[in-house]
Amino acid sequence: MLVWLICMRGESLLMKREAYDKVGGASYLSLLATVVPTAAHVVKYAKIVRDHYTKRMLISSSSQITELAFAPGTEVQTVLDEAEQLIFRLSQESTTSDFTAIRDTLTESFDRLDELHKNAGKLRGVPTGFRDLDNKLAGLQDSALIVLAARPGTGKTALALNIAQTAAIRYKIPVGFFSLEMSKEELTDRLLSIQSLVDSWNIKTGRLEEDDWEKLQEAMGELAEAPLYIDDTPGISIMEMRTKARRLQMEKG
Repeated sequence: MLVWLICMRGESLLMKREAYDKVGGASYLSLLATVVPTAAHVVKYAKIVRDHYTKRMLISSSSQITELAFAPGTEVQTVLDEAEQLIFRLSQESTTSDFTAIRDTLTESFDRLDELHKNAGKLRGVPTGFRDLDNKLAGLQDSALIVLAARPGTGKTALALNIAQTAAIRYKIPVGFFSLEMSKEELTDRLLSIQSLVDSWNIKTGRLEEDDWEKLQEAMGELAEAPLYIDDTPGISIMEMRTKARRLQMEKG
């Protein structure tokens, strides 16, 4: 209501000054009413202000650290201590999460345990397709980082593709697969080999029998329906990977 009254008053003033048409007329004034910041987004606006404040304080702290580093006779340990305190103070101001009392998480834990009891024997996480591994991990868990490390040429990529294939094809769970070495074409050929049980060398060389073609066509149909997404950007950074993973999670779940 207040915005509408301001627009009406502004409209009459513009008409008096014969500037109504010059500024864009009724359509432009109506547009102004729709883009005026509202209290509904106050938290977002406050965060923008706070973020800019934090950046300014970082710039200021950096200048102080630079002055300390250039100051003659200042010991390195003193500079390091001061720099650490300045940055730590800023990080503390920016931190919004606090400690949580255990009693506040007990209800959530009880609900989770009750659900597990009702579904005893079922995996809590995403199945890998390997029984012994699933028994040890109870499936791939949310927020868990699992590192698969081995010597070159021992089958790390093959194992990862097997797990991705199981989750995406058998259980229809969306999977994002980042590859920094192999191209998406090579990965697709490997997936076709795994799914069709056709020798990968035969696929690479094109030495396919009639029976192989039938298996490959069936495998292609199964893979086409799978929520499996491949990114083969070479030299991708961790930040870029996180951004792409977040976008994929939002779009595909």
